[in-house]
This record gives sequence, C-alpha cells and structure tokens, in this order.
Amino acid sequence: MNKEYYIKLQATIDDSQKTVSELNSKIKTLEGKVSELKLKIDSQKVSKANKQLASLNATAQEGKKQADKWNYSWSKAFQSFTTYMSVTTVFYQTIHTIRDMIDEVTELDGALVELKKVTDLEGESLQKFTKEAYAAGADVAKTGTEMIEAATSFAKAGYSEDQILQLGKVATMYTNIADEAISSADAADFIIAQLKAFNLESDDLNKTLENSYHIIDAVNEVSNNFAVSSSDIATNLGKASSVMANAGNSMEQMIGLMVAGTEVTRSATKVSNGLKTITLRLQENLINPWYVQKCA
Repeated sequence: MNKEYYIKLQATIDDSQKTVSELNSKIKTLEGKVSELKLKIDSQKVSKANKQLASLNATAQEGKKQADKWNYSWSKAFQSFTTYMSVTTVFYQTIHTIRDMIDEVTELDGALVELKKVTDLEGESLQKFTKEAYAAGADVAKTGTEMIEAATSFAKAGYSEDQILQLGKVATMYTNIADEAISSADAADFIIAQLKAFNLESDDLNKTLENSYHIIDAVNEVSNNFAVSSSDIATNLGKASSVMANAGNSMEQMIGLMVAGTEVTRSATKVSNGLKTITLRLQENLINPWYVQKCA
C-alpha cells in the first residue's frame, strides 16, 4: 500500500521573533507526527507481508504432506502390483508346465498305441524302445514322441523293428534342414517313397541308411543352390517318382528335371504333373506299333 501524504503549511511571518519561534515549534511537532505516521504505515506493511508469507509457507507444507502421502500411496501400490505379478507369473508358469507335461504324455501314449498296431513291441521291449527313441531324439534335437512317430511310418512300410528307429532318425534330421515346417511322419513318408520308387532299399541296413541320407542330402543341396525350396521338392517328387523310375530315370535325374522346371514356372506341382504326363505319353508311344514303325 503506497500512499503519499501532503501537509500544507500556511503562516504569516512578521517581523516579531515570537512569531518565528512559534512557527518553528509547530514545524517540529508536525515532523514528529509525520515520522510516527510513516513508522506506523511501514509496520502495518511488514505485518501484512509476514502474514502472507506465513500463509504461503503453510500452504507449501500442506502441499508437501499431500505429495508425500501421494508418493507413498503409489509406492505401496507399485510394490503390491509387483508382488502380485511375480506370484501370478510363477503360478501360471507352474500351470503351463503341468499342462505341457500332460500334453506330452498324451501325445506319447497316442504314438505308442499306433506303434503297437504295426509292431510286436510290448511290455519291456516297448519300454526299451521308448528309451532308445528318447536317446536318439536327443541327438537330433527332437522329442521321443517325434522319433516314435517317424519309426511308426517306417514300420507301416514293412521295415523291421531293428531298422525303424535308425531310419526314423534320418527322417527327423530332415525336419531340421527343411525350408518349411514338416512333421517327422511326413518326412518319413517322403523318404520311404523315394527308397521304394527308385529301388534304393537293401537287405543291408547300412546300405539303406546310406541311401536315405543321400536322399535328404540331394534335396538339401539343390534347395541351397537353386531357386527352389526343399518342401517343393519333397512334396511333389513323390507324385511322379514311381512313373519316372519305371521309365528308367534315376532319382538324381528327376530332381534335376524338377528343379529346372520349378525355377521357370515357380510351380513344383505343375512340373511334377507335367513330367508324369509326358513320361506316360512317351511310354505309350514306344509300345505303339504304328509309332515304332514310323520312327524306324
């Protein structure tokens, strides 16, 4: 609060000494009053300012208390949430582990049931085979169930109990190198089809295993060096392999024809069907007397 005070003095000065003395006395009196007034005004300002500062300080203290209280509440809430999440995570991990175990046992049981249908394994011999399947699966980063499924496919194709596990291992190895996901049973069916179509089976297990490895190596080699995928070859090779083999073609020759056609047409299915049709037409013409006479 700023206010200015003006004091107007009006006096008549005459020559008498008394009049001058009185005037000086009045002036001193007024100066004292003015000093008292200024001091009073300044004291009121200071008092008001102190009250405002005290109010502001109280407000700040209250705000600090509320902030501390709010911070404490959030801290407790975060701690509670963290504890809840930790407990929940452990709980659900345990549940998922139990479910996975149940699913694995169920899948294994189903695979063993299918294996028992096509083999004479039972009791101790079945338990021994299961342990060997898990051990073989560990060598190729596959489960025992996948090994048993592959072995079952070979057993269905007529291979002996001494052969199916080792041939199943070859099939599971192919699932590791294939460009696209393929089940161990499907991989086994692919190998079986080529072994039988191109007469690569042998009474010697080692020879049969060697030919099986050669099949997956050949498919893997062309998929790595040409614009075709191993799944294109594996899926469509069997569609015409028997016809091509009957016409005197080797597996390597058919794979070469499949790769050459697929790179251009981008459709392994069309190439496979085309090779089969062309080969059958050629065979038909070769046994046709009119065609043979004309060619002669």
